[in-house]
Amino acid sequence: MLNGEVMDPAKYRLDENRLLVRTDGEFWPFCQDMAAPDTAPNTWSVTIRVGENVPTMGRRAVGELAMEFIKDCLGGTCELPNDLTSLSRQGVNMSFGAPDGVTSVVGQIGLRWVNLFLQMANPNQLQQRARVYDVDRQPFRRVGTQ
Repeated sequence: MLNGEVMDPAKYRLDENRLLVRTDGEFWPFCQDMAAPDTAPNTWSVTIRVGENVPTMGRRAVGELAMEFIKDCLGGTCELPNDLTSLSRQGVNMSFGAPDGVTSVVGQIGLRWVNLFLQMANPNQLQQRARVYDVDRQPFRRVGTQ
C-alpha cells in the first residue's frame, strides 16, 4: 500500500524473494507517519505471506494435535504418551514412551492424522530441509543495477 491505496503490481517486482524494486521509475518513500494507519496519506506498507500453503492433511494433523493438548489441559484423557519411559515393580518391566516424552517410535506421535502427515511430509525423518548453495552467485542485487 502507498498513500492509503493498494499499489498496482505492475509498478514493482520482488527480486530474490526479498528485495522490493519499483519498476515505474519512482522511488520508495524515505519516511512516513508511523502513528497513522497504512490506509492514511504519507504512509506505506508491505504485506507478505511467508511459506507454503498447508495441505489438508497438515491442517487435520494440527487440529488433532491441538485437541489432544486441550484434553490434557482440561484434565481429560489425552492420547499423547506421557513422560514416563519405563517402570519396574515386583519383577515386571514396562515401557511407556520415549525419553523425549512425545514419540514412542521415531517419527510417530501416536495420533493417526499427525503420523500420516509426518510420514508424507518427511518420509526420511530429516531434521531440516535440504539446502543448495551456489558459491559463484552474487548474494544480493547491488543498488543501481537492473
